Amino acid sequence: MSSPISAEAERALRDAMERLLTGHARLAHGRLSVAGLAAEAQVSRATLYRAPHIVAAFQQAIAKRGLKRSARNGAQSTATRRDETDELRELRALTRTMAQHIQALTLLTIEQKRRIEALSASPARGKINMLRGQTS
Repeated sequence: MSSPISAEAERALRDAMERLLTGHARLAHGRLSVAGLAAEAQVSRATLYRAPHIVAAFQQAIAKRGLKRSARNGAQSTATRRDETDELRELRALTRTMAQHIQALTLLTIEQKRRIEALSASPARGKINMLRGQTS
């Protein structure tokens, strides 16, 4: 038989359940699921399953309130998803731009190495060419 959960874990689960059911989730993005409850309470699902009375109370509360499991909070979640999608799109564009810059810098570095090798191999290496009007 599994051991009961600590008072601290039970309190965290009950507080998380209240936040999820009232639409004030902080960590689980409003997922009305056992996994969402565990995530919101910051406990493992194994810990949650050792408290079947909390799981049952959570499922009853979802049914009693007529809430849909794994549903997000309407307009707020739609706006959040839209913002996240926009941010992801911007980050992907930035990643492409950075990759292009890296490629251009790599090509410039290769060209610089070629020039250095060509100058190192030239016969004028080690000779000093005086400019007109200067004496040594």
